[in-house]
Amino acid sequence: MSSQSLLDAKEACARLGVGKTTLYMLVKDEKLRPVRIGRKVLFRDADLETFINSL
Repeated sequence: MSSQSLLDAKEACARLGVGKTTLYMLVKDEKLRPVRIGRKVLFRDADLETFINSL
């Protein structure tokens, strides 16, 4: 089993250097896909890295 780091919205914002509004706009525009566990919205560190590299 591979371990993947999951970050909450606050941590994802810090990683990307954006605010929560921008983060959720990226989700709405389907540039990032969150993982939902119950009511929690989490982001895979690998997905954030891929997004950063695509810029």
